[in-house]
Amino acid sequence: NEHYWNRHYAAYLSASSEWGRSRQTRTAHSSYESYVYRFSEDVRIWSMPTISIYTPTDSNAVQEITLDFDDHGYTEPLYLKFKEICFFSLKTLFPDYTDAEIEQVFGVLMDKSHDPVCFIPDGEEPAPKLLYSDGTVGLYPYYATGVAHICIIPVTEQYLDALAAQGVQIHSLDSILQEN
Repeated sequence: NEHYWNRHYAAYLSASSEWGRSRQTRTAHSSYESYVYRFSEDVRIWSMPTISIYTPTDSNAVQEITLDFDDHGYTEPLYLKFKEICFFSLKTLFPDYTDAEIEQVFGVLMDKSHDPVCFIPDGEEPAPKLLYSDGTVGLYPYYATGVAHICIIPVTEQYLDALAAQGVQIHSLDSILQEN
């Protein structure tokens, strides 16, 4: 909200107690029951970009954050809203990155979400196929059922090694910035 406030002089996110909440028996990063908290600026607009936060049912620890854009209802204003949500989320995680670097990271993640490598077929569990990491934060894109997802997860070297052993392509987040 701080970054949004600095640009728009208003809060974007409502209190988490006002977000939708559901329970899942397992998620992509946990085989334990979890809560999924979902925020949409306007739940009446089904194609509105959303933010989802996954936590264990017995903790407030964040397992994953997903930033979701529904291509089915693509409009330029909704895409720009999604881009802004991603920008502020990434700026919160990487405050030392310039605005141009944040936009570059977003652009690569969004492009990669539509890459066949990151496509998740219907019925398959979403999991990273390609992940960018700064050592503590992992970012991975995927596309499933008409929705582009940019996912944020906590990572350790041990977890990155386990993902690499499963065939996940692991890249340094800095590699995005070095491409240009």
